[in-house]
Amino acid sequence: MSSWPDFLTVRPVERWLGQETAERRRSPFSAPWSSTLQLLDDELRHAQADDAVLQVCIPEADFGVRGYPLAHAKAWSPGVILSFNGSEGSLSFPCDSFERWQDNLRAIALTMESLRRINRYGVAQSGEQYRGWRAIESTATTMTADEARDRLSEIGGAVGNETDKGLVRRARAIAHPDRHDGDTTRWDEVAALAALLGVTL
Repeated sequence: MSSWPDFLTVRPVERWLGQETAERRRSPFSAPWSSTLQLLDDELRHAQADDAVLQVCIPEADFGVRGYPLAHAKAWSPGVILSFNGSEGSLSFPCDSFERWQDNLRAIALTMESLRRINRYGVAQSGEQYRGWRAIESTATTMTADEARDRLSEIGGAVGNETDKGLVRRARAIAHPDRHDGDTTRWDEVAALAALLGVTL
């Protein structure tokens, strides 16, 4: 296979959530690009992926007529985000660890393969290994700032007009894992929304 998975949409990154990797490294991968695309296709199929979207840091002008980056396209950052709905729910895999975006995509595909293989002995029957990749980030990347504020207000029960920092603080207090039997789902959602608004605490 030398082409993109036909059920994958590729588009420019709308915004990068969280901190970018400060010191990226050369990748240890030597596989050809066609191998990465084949692995990605295989893992998306194993995951029963639907609405699969890959965001890359490449301007839309450098996409071809088929909707994929041109061979000569220059990325302004090597970070990529793969998001999809699948058998384990809505998942999001961001990666900018390596110097080339193609290597970061391969790292994601290999991570998906490793997570899937954890299930082969029947130990992780509830998909616990996917918990850190539940697609809070992928939802947040498509939100406007106003939508993020509305969601924070909903979580935190905001009263009156509050600053973004106030909204985040109130929502964090309500979403703290200690108040939810250790469940970090809502806590992570608040973190993603705060990153979208540029709020740090």
